[in-house]
Amino acid sequence: KKPGYKHINSLRVFDCLVYDEGFSFILKYFQTCNSSNLKILDMRNCKLGIGACKDLAEIMNPSNISDIQVLNLSYNSIKSAGLSELMISLKVN
Repeated sequence: KKPGYKHINSLRVFDCLVYDEGFSFILKYFQTCNSSNLKILDMRNCKLGIGACKDLAEIMNPSNISDIQVLNLSYNSIKSAGLSELMISLKVN
């Protein structure tokens, strides 16, 4: 049995100083407590970069349990390299 609260299906965080390190912590929490329940991930303007995209691509890999259906990373600095990381994962999902 995985610890933590398992009933979160939506996470929406706007205009916060989360950065890649904070985002990594958030994703690890969802992996610990069954990330398959998370359907909507909306992290607008949270100062995310390429590192956050790498972590997100890992959790969205089919070998992990993930069922994110809506993803919004608007107004972050993911650039082309971050998008490339995400596309690798998205094309196999």
